[in-house]
Amino acid sequence: MPNRPMEANLTRATTRKTGDRTVSLSYDDEFTGERRTREFWIPRNDGLKYVREGDKQVCEGLCNRGYTLSVREADELLPLIRAEWKRARAAEESERRA
Repeated sequence: MPNRPMEANLTRATTRKTGDRTVSLSYDDEFTGERRTREFWIPRNDGLKYVREGDKQVCEGLCNRGYTLSVREADELLPLIRAEWKRARAAEESERRA
């Protein structure tokens, strides 16, 4: 089974900047109907900053394996999380069609 951020079909996502270095992603889990929220953040350091969720680094497709997501500036975090969410949803749709 491919590495996916969640097993359920996830819908109605919203992303928003919640602080200087934090972004939240909220979505409805299609199977349980529960609203879930994930918090992503970057450390305060110069240069390349690896995206984190809790104490773990986040990889492409918002998974925990693969290429680690990184940004140079805090303003890049929100668009990156949005793009990776779209990537994960597209991969899920493609998988359903196969």
